[in-house]
Amino acid sequence: MRKRTLMNCVRFVSCAIAVSLLASCAHTTPEDEALANKATDELYLKGKHSPAEWATDKLNSHLAWVYKRILYGKYKRGDEEALNTARAYMKELFSDIDKGLNWPLKQQEFELPYAYRKPALNGTLDGDGWNGALTFYGEYPPGSLKKNNSPTIWKICWDEEFLYFGARFQDAGIKSIDYDEAKKKFPWEGDALEIFVLPDRRLKAYWEVIVNPDNNVVDWLHLNNSDGYWVIGTDDKIHGLKTGTKITKDGFLVEVAIPFRELPGYMRGNLPKSGESIDLVMVRINDGQKSVIVPLLYDGHNIFGYPKFILKK
Repeated sequence: MRKRTLMNCVRFVSCAIAVSLLASCAHTTPEDEALANKATDELYLKGKHSPAEWATDKLNSHLAWVYKRILYGKYKRGDEEALNTARAYMKELFSDIDKGLNWPLKQQEFELPYAYRKPALNGTLDGDGWNGALTFYGEYPPGSLKKNNSPTIWKICWDEEFLYFGARFQDAGIKSIDYDEAKKKFPWEGDALEIFVLPDRRLKAYWEVIVNPDNNVVDWLHLNNSDGYWVIGTDDKIHGLKTGTKITKDGFLVEVAIPFRELPGYMRGNLPKSGESIDLVMVRINDGQKSVIVPLLYDGHNIFGYPKFILKK
């Protein structure tokens, strides 16, 4: 069974259990109480339907509840380390919330062109199928509005059968890591293309696909929850997923075709139509560091920050 051992949701819940046994009221201060008091229902609701929603939802998590109790001195046993952990987490969370509440961009929208000829998945990103694709250049660090004018090229298009993605990355020292949970080897610690596809924001179910330069592929169907994290909804994979990669002298290329029939909302055989929209984002992983096709707050799992792509034929 494939399970992503580094999922934030698992790690944070485990951390919450641990610190709940260690926390102490012995060294709490008025500043700690003031910090805990900031985590209000009003702030949680303020983030709804705003760029901050992914961060403010974490105020509703069990982890935030535990850390608030630590800061209030509600636990009778523990040490200073647990208290410092609670302080650091809540301060970082409030910093993320402030960034979201002050983020100047609304949801970005783009028209996604139709592929009248199927793009070839041969690791070249060339040919008639790719010529009319929506194309982006450069990349953005997460949480930044300033683009790095790198030679990176991103391409996206669609037809009734697939969503097509392509990327060309310049990289002098390629680090391709195949997924191997037993050996604790993960592609997101090296170089790869990562794609997130959210067909319907109401459902909050989205696919994550990672393809490394050697064409090793991993994919998960996630479900965003009300605590600001995500869970793996199934151990299934995308049936009919097609990929192609090529390593060149100065980098690598990745091409991906995701079948519409595997996307939530299209699984009953209904075909995509011009005028419908899909939220998605493409992410470059460069030696474990991430950059994005367009400005994106927080992380690739922040479904509330994905741009909208309107199918156009």
